[in-house]
Amino acid sequence: NQTERSGGTATVYKARDLSSDELVAVKLFDGPNMEDDLLEELFLRDKESLTTLRHPNIVHLVECGYDEKQRKHFIALEWIE
Repeated sequence: NQTERSGGTATVYKARDLSSDELVAVKLFDGPNMEDDLLEELFLRDKESLTTLRHPNIVHLVECGYDEKQRKHFIALEWIE
């Protein structure tokens, strides 16, 4: 089940976490007109923010990393309707 939303630096997909069976938002850093170094910097900023900030109004980080197959960084977040 994928619902796609695109921005300037990433595309967000609605997906299902296979280990927990929960819905998640997967942010795939894939800005078509951006350098890889800049995309990696944006990924690292998002990752740092989401791993250090704790607040009821901030989505929970599920997982993050680098997808070798697609050669793109990703962040998986709890899905909010």
